[in-house]
Amino acid sequence: MATGNTYNFIPADGDVVKVKMTANATCASSELATDNLRMTVLPHETPSAVITADPGDTVCQYALAHLYVEGAFGGSAPLYSWFVNGVHEGAGIEFSYAPATGDVVTCQLSSNYLCRLANTVPSNGITMTVTPLVVPVVSIVSNPGLTIDGGTSESLTAVVTNGGTHPTYQWEINGVPVNGATSATFTYNNFANYDSVTCIVTSSGFCDGISAFSWVYITISTTGVMQAVTPGGDVQLFPNPNKGTFAIKGAVGNTDENVLLQVTDMLGHIVYTTEIKAVNGNINEQLSLANVASGMYILNLHTAAGNKAFHFVVEN
Repeated sequence: MATGNTYNFIPADGDVVKVKMTANATCASSELATDNLRMTVLPHETPSAVITADPGDTVCQYALAHLYVEGAFGGSAPLYSWFVNGVHEGAGIEFSYAPATGDVVTCQLSSNYLCRLANTVPSNGITMTVTPLVVPVVSIVSNPGLTIDGGTSESLTAVVTNGGTHPTYQWEINGVPVNGATSATFTYNNFANYDSVTCIVTSSGFCDGISAFSWVYITISTTGVMQAVTPGGDVQLFPNPNKGTFAIKGAVGNTDENVLLQVTDMLGHIVYTTEIKAVNGNINEQLSLANVASGMYILNLHTAAGNKAFHFVVEN
């Protein structure tokens, strides 16, 4: 019990303080007025911040990392600042960026909590790992060969490296998918002369869904002679990586012939095409791709004997 118009005490959370005033005014409508106040007592606390990465601390090359922070005792207006390797890169409860392997991401909480024991605190750190994109490399092996008699059964097998444990396959004839032709080997006995046969391979693994392809042309022989030739056995593309200008050089056969060169992006879109002349079975050509974005590309070299694919990277 206390009297007077002020009262000092050390409250506990939930205490209810009540005051009564007895009036002595001559014409007071009521001699007694009351009011009360429930006290809220906040504990002294140290703010904290914990960050997580979704889906985790490992991402595929060229993908964004998404990070989130959860704070405690940040007050009514907490401020979150994100740092990558100690350099300020963003603010807010969410942060996205393109990481590099070894990046350490942290978040600093600035608190306005009334009874804080620290104004700013750092979060835990997350060390990022970037898994490189590995493009499948596809080659096609034919049996009995790319030149066959009409009506002969031809078996084509896709040989794949960097395809992961369970790559998927889709065979096409002249750009049209063949229903059910979804295994590594495709057998067919009704090819027409100069049919183009393509195998599209999509990789599996952590960074799955990357596709590559290779194709061959089928020649129907009128003499019954069959051939099995692998083109471009010692052809080289250099430099790799490059800035869109590179050379293609090597032997493609033993005769003069026209060689078709096509460059596609990883979605199969043709970004460049040209036809060059092999002299005595050799090519030596400088190519320059105009206005192409940085990324991975495929150069397809096509001769009468078959196809060879080169994967290269443009770094502008």
